[in-house]
Amino acid sequence: MSRSARQRAYVDARVQNAYRVYIGHLMACPDCKQRVSCANGVRVAKDYRAERDAAGAR
Repeated sequence: MSRSARQRAYVDARVQNAYRVYIGHLMACPDCKQRVSCANGVRVAKDYRAERDAAGAR
């Protein structure tokens, strides 16, 4: 595997992990289920968007 392929796999894994955390929180949090964001939900969503946007910029 080339260096760029390894880097891409690493970035993809980070984005997938952030997405799993985000979706897991949305499914488990009663406030987020009712579309009332809690502080942790806002943080998790922000982290996911940051990872996704960073991956798209590369």
